[in-house]
Amino acid sequence: MDNIFKNYRTWCNYLRCKSHLRFQRGCDRQQLKLIYISLYLLIWGEASNIRFMPKCICYIFHNMANEVYEVLFSSVNPLTGDTYVTVAPDDELFLRNVITPIYALLQKVLEVFSTKVADGLKIRFFHAFK
Repeated sequence: MDNIFKNYRTWCNYLRCKSHLRFQRGCDRQQLKLIYISLYLLIWGEASNIRFMPKCICYIFHNMANEVYEVLFSSVNPLTGDTYVTVAPDDELFLRNVITPIYALLQKVLEVFSTKVADGLKIRFFHAFK
């Protein structure tokens, strides 16, 4: 687990944010580790061109790990241990809160780079953004 999440932990330390790799007391720690690893690999597998921007994958994983934790543990009554059904967020919540900011940032960077390229500076977008 340390090797898979080394980049994610470095990203969290750099941004000074708390890691969302959390483990509830009394839960099967190995099963939760497997869920987090599976989530990371699924994100990486579906990331397409973003897979070459590891900071974006860390950002997506950070948000999704929090969602997974909430799904697994927020629906448990702390007194009885029984589960209850929570209301699902709207279908576009993840798109609005996670993916849209990535594209907005990429659009701003493209606008800045396109003006610099027009001024005669040659900039390679992929390496400059990465």
